[in-house]
Amino acid sequence: MHATTNYFVTHRQRDGVRKSGLVFAFLLMMALSVCLSAQPIRVQQDMQAVEALHLMYNMDFAAANQLFTKMVTERPFHPLAPLGALATEWMLNQENYGYSSGNRILFERIDVALRLYRIRLIEKPGDAELLFYTGVTAGLKARLQLAAKNWLAVITNGLQALSYIRQAQKANPDFCELHLPFGVFSYYVGLSSGYMKIASWILQISGSRTEGLRRIETAAKVAQYGRWEARGILAMVNLYYEGDFRQALNYASALAEEFPRNPYYHFLTAEALMELRRPQEAVGRIRQIESLLPQLKGTSAAEYKLRLKILNGTLALLQNDLRTAERELQTAIKDYNLEMDVNLGYAWLRLGQVYNLTDRPAKANQCYQRAVNLNNRTRACTLAREYVMRNKTAQDKPGDNKSN
Repeated sequence: MHATTNYFVTHRQRDGVRKSGLVFAFLLMMALSVCLSAQPIRVQQDMQAVEALHLMYNMDFAAANQLFTKMVTERPFHPLAPLGALATEWMLNQENYGYSSGNRILFERIDVALRLYRIRLIEKPGDAELLFYTGVTAGLKARLQLAAKNWLAVITNGLQALSYIRQAQKANPDFCELHLPFGVFSYYVGLSSGYMKIASWILQISGSRTEGLRRIETAAKVAQYGRWEARGILAMVNLYYEGDFRQALNYASALAEEFPRNPYYHFLTAEALMELRRPQEAVGRIRQIESLLPQLKGTSAAEYKLRLKILNGTLALLQNDLRTAERELQTAIKDYNLEMDVNLGYAWLRLGQVYNLTDRPAKANQCYQRAVNLNNRTRACTLAREYVMRNKTAQDKPGDNKSN
């Protein structure tokens, strides 16, 4: 009896082992199938994200927003989706309602997107991608304050954003998207003073324009999603801050080829060509912007009509058609309502040059001083300050009044 009982117990145990082994094998196969199927899903999502970014940079904000919004509800969670949906909604609102209303709506929406990220971070507290995009989303508040030149708010919100990004760096130092925010921060620290220098010391991040440019250039080469933004920043920075017009042209023209429906890249290309004294080539870019005008909506249409005034005024100045240059630049200044004042400084500078060439130094100085007063750290400010000093010297020395 005892032997029989042991026999049955042993076989039951063996049978249980076989069953538990089969269950374990089944669960293992299920887990492996989930892992293997998750990879193609993420690859597909990455392709969707790139498609949405292409739509965005080609000015199709509605289609890009629709795709990013759809991705927000998909599983597995794609870390770029909430930021992409937020950014494209912002651009749509700016286009439809103007910069001020669009920025106000964005400021209200940022916290909603941040809540989505923080919920995910509870589930995956050390996930580098989640930490990074949480930081970039938080950094949009600093971006809004930058337009208003509220430097203290820029630093306060920027520090919060960078704290997340530093955590992402610790979690994955090789994460390719990290180069862009660190590069931009480092560049603007090198460009600025005061609050930005203090922030650099707190964060122990180099405040060097050279280092900042190097990291942005790295992002332009290796970042999966940030490479187009990095290239656009490099085109703008080299054109308006660094004075490296050939480099600006390289980045701007490449972006214009990749995103032909985006007039901004044609605008930057035309500006670079005229700085290089190649006005005839710039004419082609001006015509491309004109051809895109009927497709633009709301604020975008108004923006590029104004940018065309700046381009046409600059072109006329280079061609010595000073009457046209004066008219176009005056109109651009009078109607200027862009979010950033970078191009306003250049419009004042160029109008000052027109007045100098038409022997009106007092009016020229007024224009140069208006450019200086913007204090936006562009080359326009620097050149205008030099011209004021040169005109002052010329006035002190009669007979030596050289044009600029």
